[in-house]
Order: sequence, then C-alpha cells, then structure tokens
Amino acid sequence: MAQDLLSEDQGRREQAIVRAREKARRGNDVGLKALEEAIRHRCLNEPIEFHQPGTLVTRGLEPLVNASGQLIELARDQLLWKRSPKEIQRLYSAASSVTSPLLLLGEIRKVGGADQALALQLLGTHLIVQATLIASQARG
Repeated sequence: MAQDLLSEDQGRREQAIVRAREKARRGNDVGLKALEEAIRHRCLNEPIEFHQPGTLVTRGLEPLVNASGQLIELARDQLLWKRSPKEIQRLYSAASSVTSPLLLLGEIRKVGGADQALALQLLGTHLIVQATLIASQARG
C-alpha cells in the first residue's frame, strides 16, 4: 500500500488513500502504517515525529489564518518534504480549521507542484486516519 500511496498515478494513489481510511474506520491500522512508511521514505528515512490529532492549541484566529500562508510559502520554496512532518501537520491542522483542505491542496499544487501537493495530501491523510482510528477505538 505504501508504494501505491507514493504512485505518480493519481488514481492509484487516491484508491490507496480510500483503502487506508476504510481500514481505519474498521479499527485496522494497516493504512496508518502504510502512510507512515511512505512518508518516512519521502523523508529519506530520517527519524520523524507526527502531530497527534486534537493537540492543537492556539490563541485567537491569527495563528489559524497564518497557517495557510505558511504552508503555501513552504510549498513555493519546495520545503514540505524537508520540514518535520509534525510541523507540517500542525500547520495543516490549523489551516484546515479555517479553510477547505481541498482548496488549500489546490493552492499548494499551484505554487509548489505535484510533489508538494503529495506531501500535504499524505501528511493530511495521516492525521485523518489517526483520528479515525482513535474514534474507532473509543467506540470499542
């Protein structure tokens, strides 16, 4: 599944994302592990940390609004894969609370290209799959 998540074929990649999310809804962490493997591969297997869903703390709207701009700037400079996944995910969480993730992804693709959009797509999906697994475990 990790190879499918990194595929240049958008349809194949999207199918892998759907499978990862479906598995998470059933409480299966295979998709999360595949996402982490794919992300580690793109981060050159460096030790990495991931942002935990539900841990975003901000004061006021300004940090939330600025997060989109920061992500766009990082994408323009081709840095989304070069920064800590935890940092990018934290910014994505903040940005997603005030803007549509799909609009943000489109803007990232426009300024940074397909590779930067892939970074945001996989890191964002990782957060969604984590949150889904947490909710699935809570339901028991």
